[in-house]
Amino acid sequence: MNLANHVKDPTHLTSHSQSLIGIVFTNAPVACINVEYIPDLGAHAFILTEFKLSRPKALPKLQFRPLKDIDISNHNKVTALIPWHLIERFTDVNKMIDTFNRYIIELFDRFASIKTKVIKNL
Repeated sequence: MNLANHVKDPTHLTSHSQSLIGIVFTNAPVACINVEYIPDLGAHAFILTEFKLSRPKALPKLQFRPLKDIDISNHNKVTALIPWHLIERFTDVNKMIDTFNRYIIELFDRFASIKTKVIKNL
């Protein structure tokens, strides 16, 4: 985990002792850390920590269907079994298109499912 305590100054102060009991453990880069004793807070010091945080860049992803891997003979057999004639029965063109798209997507999902590849070098 590579955790480190970034507080080096005493955080608990009394008239006869000083000790380090306030800690900040992290593996994140710290920009600055201030330990400030404010008597009104009692014997405990106020710890102010500023971190250098950055969101890692997301690598671009490419989604594709490996069409070259389709078994054409099997694909043609399954395509012949799709009830294409049902599309003609709809009077609403939107239902026709939705049904056609569903048939095509189901066909490709079966024979060339979507693959995702992370592009590392652009």
